[in-house]
Formats: sequence, C-alpha cells, structure tokens
Amino acid sequence: MSLPIVAAKPVKVMVGDKEYLVSPMTLGDWAEVEAWAQEQFYSNMKKRMELVGDGEVGKAIRARLATMTYAEVMRESSPYMDDGEGTAHRLHTMLRHNHPDIKLEEVKELMGFKEFNGAQLQLLGLTEEDEKKKKEEEKDRPTEES
Repeated sequence: MSLPIVAAKPVKVMVGDKEYLVSPMTLGDWAEVEAWAQEQFYSNMKKRMELVGDGEVGKAIRARLATMTYAEVMRESSPYMDDGEGTAHRLHTMLRHNHPDIKLEEVKELMGFKEFNGAQLQLLGLTEEDEKKKKEEEKDRPTEES
C-alpha cells in the first residue's frame, strides 16, 4: 500500500508552474459524489418518464423507481461516478481540501493533464501499469451479451 493512502497525505502535482495538492477522498467526499451520482440517475429517469408519458412504459418506470432498494439505486447510479463528469466531481472534492476556491470548471480543464491521472493512481496505491492491466482484463471479460 502506498504512503499517501496510509498517511492520508496529499500528492503534489505540478501543472506548468502551479503546484496542486490532491488529497485522498474522505467518507464525506464519497458521500457527496454518491449523492451527485444519484441525482444524475434520478434526473435521467425523470427525462425518460417525460419522453414516454403516462403510458405503460411510464407506469412501469415509476413503479420500478418506487420499489428500488438503496443498493439498487447505488448500482444504477455508479456509472455516473465513473464517467468524465463523475471523475471531475471526484477530483474536485480531492482538490478542495487544499484549494478551497477551486471551481469545478477549473478542475475539468485540469483533467486533460496526465499528471492528475498519475496522482489519482498514486493515491489509490496503483501504478500506470496496474491501470493498463485492469483495462485489459475488463476488455477481455465476457459481457452479458456473450
């Protein structure tokens, strides 16, 4: 396990001549990002219901949403945490600890720098090689369709 994880120590990232400190996520940070992802899920479902109206499909969606457990909501909302917008929200929470005035839009601009990907991997105790291996394993994993 890496020192930043054990010590909960921020990782320094240089972009140009500016230094950023990327902190590990706290439980509060995770809760905030999960709540954001759930909002995205429910917003998406609301848009779908508006598109399909009050017919059978709309009634089925409403009924399903009304009976979903917390675990099911988390499973359905977790992809939002892993897309580009979700990654920006995660990185934003990690940067706000040491850069309280940083805006989400600034974080989105910084995400293009490979240094931030390396910092996230370092905080997770991974290397770029681990990340490549994980992507290869995911690519080779059978899907539900196969």
